[in-house]
Amino acid sequence: MLAIVHDGGLPVNPTGLHPTGLRGPYSGFQMTKDSIKIKAKGEDDMTLAGRIRIGMAAKGIKSPAELAGKMKLRRQTIHKWMSGQVEKLEPEYLFRLSDVLEMSARWLALKEGAPSKPKEVSMEYERVLDLYDALPDKVRDSWIQSGDALLTAAGEESRAQPFRPKPAASAKR
Repeated sequence: MLAIVHDGGLPVNPTGLHPTGLRGPYSGFQMTKDSIKIKAKGEDDMTLAGRIRIGMAAKGIKSPAELAGKMKLRRQTIHKWMSGQVEKLEPEYLFRLSDVLEMSARWLALKEGAPSKPKEVSMEYERVLDLYDALPDKVRDSWIQSGDALLTAAGEESRAQPFRPKPAASAKR
């Protein structure tokens, strides 16, 4: 989940984002795997335009033209959004933007809730998580080892231990 954290720290630009990507109320940002720290110039630094810029930075979109291409819209439309000429998006555009930026439409539109879209999981996946959560701590490791053994027997690589050395293949004669 991506978290937005306001910070007075020095701006860092690890994404190579075009300088126009964070203008307006922002003087810089620092991006980590799980968060973006934003250094604000003014009081209201979370306008629609600012939230779009944050989403672009998190997704590695370097310019409004690139965002326009991904959304199949004219550059002028994106420019209006990012220059503050538009305060509220039509639902069709809001959901398309949400899909491209992989951010919550509610957060983009209203600054409510978490910025990241909730991950959709199947009922089977939820059931596995519920079972895991119900296990006592001392049993969880053996449960994971059993799952690894089943995957190994099926010839599959375990996602739980992706860097585990693969067993050597037996030589055929």
